[in-house]
Amino acid sequence: MASLKWKTKNNFIDCGVFTILHMDNYTGEAPGKWDCCLVAESKEKSDQLRVLRFKFATKILLHKVNVHAGRIYELALEFDKLPPGEKLSIILSAVRNRDARDRKF
Repeated sequence: MASLKWKTKNNFIDCGVFTILHMDNYTGEAPGKWDCCLVAESKEKSDQLRVLRFKFATKILLHKVNVHAGRIYELALEFDKLPPGEKLSIILSAVRNRDARDRKF
């Protein structure tokens, strides 16, 4: 396995983000020559990964082959119109109820 300069020791949840990032940036070069613009493990890297999660999720959700993309876009526009406090309340509720929601599937 290639030793990549941006590898992590404690991040076991972003495997998919790293996979998509590698596929998106692969140019045929040897792994030692890759540059995915990620910094070493740090708070800054956590911030970079959060932005990448958002970017990749947005691309997947709004892609033209997603039959629900139009409705997702409409919901996002509606959400954007809400006051900041209400947005935060919705987000916190979604996070708190994530486990129960996931058990349904």
